[in-house]
Amino acid sequence: MKILMIEDNYDDLAILNEHFKKHKDYQVVHSDSLRKSVENFSNEDIDLIFLDLYLPDSRGIDTLIKLKSSFKSIPIIILTEINDAELAVKALNYGAQDYIEKQDLTASNLIRIIKYSIERNKNMKEIENMNIKLIELNSKKNEFLSIASHDLRTPLSTIYTLSEMLLTQLENDEIKPEKLSKSLNMINDSSRKILDLVNYFLDISRIESEEIELSIKKIDYIQLIHEVVSILSNLSEKKSIHIKIEKSIESIMVMIDAGKIEQVLNNIITNGIKYSRENSSITINVYTKSDFLITTITDTGIGIPENKIGELFNPYKRANKPTGGEKSIGLGLAIAKKIIQAHNGEIGVSSIQEKGSTFYFSLPLK
Repeated sequence: MKILMIEDNYDDLAILNEHFKKHKDYQVVHSDSLRKSVENFSNEDIDLIFLDLYLPDSRGIDTLIKLKSSFKSIPIIILTEINDAELAVKALNYGAQDYIEKQDLTASNLIRIIKYSIERNKNMKEIENMNIKLIELNSKKNEFLSIASHDLRTPLSTIYTLSEMLLTQLENDEIKPEKLSKSLNMINDSSRKILDLVNYFLDISRIESEEIELSIKKIDYIQLIHEVVSILSNLSEKKSIHIKIEKSIESIMVMIDAGKIEQVLNNIITNGIKYSRENSSITINVYTKSDFLITTITDTGIGIPENKIGELFNPYKRANKPTGGEKSIGLGLAIAKKIIQAHNGEIGVSSIQEKGSTFYFSLPLK
């Protein structure tokens, strides 16, 4: 561990160095001014800083503030010769990890002080990162709820308008069978859209609140792929899309949850069909790399805009419209990601607009 000691009193520095000599795991470097500290060490890998607030070129709490601007993520322990409770509180509020009187520092408590300061700093970083993620998540939820409200308003307005019209016609005995049938079909269609959206919201809640439970068994992975392709053959034939299986291995036994991985394959291939044009193709490739089984699924569809790829596995983002008018409501890719991660694998995508996309995921062989 590399420790920067910022101290202009060489008598105090000598005492501190004596303490550190008893602990061989620490490399101590020294600076006697704020300017030298920034110039000489701001680009080095410093793990911890001991700081005297009163230096030749800076005094008091400003010393800490200025130092933090150059050593943002490094824990800082304040060393002082005075017992000043107000200054101690102020230093901690400005990001110091500890405030120690020099006369209280001994070789025996040095390790404890360093350990606790580093641990507190680590915990603070984790909390800051969690707060950032929560803010981002809240923003995404608000954006999603705004879109969802808009999506719900249209079919609800249709149902309300048509039902009002039918009630008026019923009261006036003006209902005609052909118009009644048309209106009821529109109400039915709008109701289905609302139901789809409600199920979509429920799926989001399920993804966030549930852990994926796996039922692991040894299965022939190549055979599983053939079964999924066979199940989807009717869907692909409707758009004259040819699904090819290219494999460097004829058969391979893997320990996976067959039902869950079938769900992943089904979703990715189905998306490939939905977002590909008629008379195109989808290619599935399977091979091993190191201790992983790699599956790639490549379509020749409309592709994904570069700025949308990062959102593809996000449950709060909705997909683009399929090429054949198919339904696109669902959280298949978000669920697929969770399933692959539960298997200790990884999933991703590369895409070029108007040329197609390649989804890939890995499964551990051991």
